[in-house]
Amino acid sequence: VMAGTIPNRMYLFTGTSFGHIYPDPPPAGGWPQKTIFEQLNQYGINWRYYYQDNSIFLGQFSDWNDPGIQGHVFNISDWYSTLASPQADNLLPSVIFIEHAAATALDEHPGSNTQAGAARSAQILNALLNSAAWKSSVFIVTYDEYGGLYDHVPIQSAPAPDGIAPICSPGFDAFCLAGDFSHVGFRIPMVVVSPWVKPHFVSHKVRDLTSILKLIETRFGLPSLTARDAWADDMTEFFDFSNPAWLTPPALPAQPTDELCDFNAELNGQH
Repeated sequence: VMAGTIPNRMYLFTGTSFGHIYPDPPPAGGWPQKTIFEQLNQYGINWRYYYQDNSIFLGQFSDWNDPGIQGHVFNISDWYSTLASPQADNLLPSVIFIEHAAATALDEHPGSNTQAGAARSAQILNALLNSAAWKSSVFIVTYDEYGGLYDHVPIQSAPAPDGIAPICSPGFDAFCLAGDFSHVGFRIPMVVVSPWVKPHFVSHKVRDLTSILKLIETRFGLPSLTARDAWADDMTEFFDFSNPAWLTPPALPAQPTDELCDFNAELNGQH
């Protein structure tokens, strides 16, 4: 969506930001909008939500007050211990979300040492690549907004998820552009990692964060949450399920963490 971090994360969880264009604080009891996690519970699909520090966006939703939701939330240490088991393929749940490590500055966010964040991402992915669960897994790496970088590709149209108009916060009306939610946001990186992906495949379809929801819904026969994820591409074009090309995964290159990360030094041309 044409907004910042929080509304985009709302789209990833619920298929809509239900009118929000700013990082508005949740009401008492949390946002009541239905999340994909509530949907998975409703249809009996096993899932797990991993956190790395105290960054748990799910805690802003009313779902968080449901013991049936909190019982699926684990520290990232469980990811590593589960994947270390020879039975990892049978122990991992069907759907997993791994929360970014914002509080510890390991989320590749500008202003932090992006090398350290990339190394953490590689550590998480390597645990899967070297496990018994690799042969039946799909790992999606993406971001929650574009980071303010220039994009030469025109903004693409998409159905509005619902009939809720943008909510303009008092004092910020000058920044609330007239319009609706009928466009996707600027482009963000997205990589699909699996033994079943087509080698060297680059997609040219328009999609947004709700395509991740659509992939889950397609795989497990779930209904859409909103009109946006109903429209979204389900990402199945990435895969060839008749021919696993990467059952033996290639080794990832080592991620260096020893480069200079000093804003003042950068200003002085010392990089």
